[in-house]
Amino acid sequence: FVAWEDYRPNADTFYISDIYGARVTLQGTVLDPAGIPISADTNAQLLPALAYDGVNLLVTWADYRDDTWFRIHGARVTPQGTVLDPGGFIVVQAANDQYFPAAGFDGSNFFVAWADLRGAGYDIHGARVTPQGAVLDPAGFLLFQAVANQYDPAIGFDGANFLLAWEDDRGGTYDIYAGRATPEGGALDPAGFLVSQSANDQNSPVAGFDGEDFLVVWADDRKGSGWDIYGARVTPEGEVLDPAGFVISEA
Repeated sequence: FVAWEDYRPNADTFYISDIYGARVTLQGTVLDPAGIPISADTNAQLLPALAYDGVNLLVTWADYRDDTWFRIHGARVTPQGTVLDPGGFIVVQAANDQYFPAAGFDGSNFFVAWADLRGAGYDIHGARVTPQGAVLDPAGFLLFQAVANQYDPAIGFDGANFLLAWEDDRGGTYDIYAGRATPEGGALDPAGFLVSQSANDQNSPVAGFDGEDFLVVWADDRKGSGWDIYGARVTPEGEVLDPAGFVISEA
């Protein structure tokens, strides 16, 4: 299942988008070539992220329907493409913006994280959502906080804990930090730890788990002449095995 921002109703208005999705077979056949509308409310719905619980998907996004601040909304979608929550539901609504959602599943509940501006800067907050769509932590909980801003989290799960990676400007430029969190929402590394700090900016991380280590991947401008893709392995204990990162693509 693939989800994206879609501007078809508002082609001439930037940032007035909806969330659409489509199913793709293992052989690469797109089953829904016109897409499935997941959220088509007023104003902007941006930055979809999804997770799968073995029965249904949870699609989350940043939603501006109240025309005041971005909130995190979600909707469950079946593998057949039926949207179980057609209007979506609020995952969190707090002071100022909640933005950049990420989603994972721990075997019991979905775990949604986002960048939250309720404090002095953006910090990483989270909430649990049941497979039935109930938000267990409607106010959210603080996961990772440091000076400056923590943006754009990504999630991996190793069967015991989550690893969240994010872009962080506490050092004056954007670097990649990460931290571990329990399925109950406890931060094992509250300030996070450095994954990549090289020249210029590193941003837009993604994360996964291979059965042994996490892999964190990001966009990297360390050469100052164009963005490349770098990665680093992180153990379940939080050790960064490749502190300088390694090149995945420098085309």
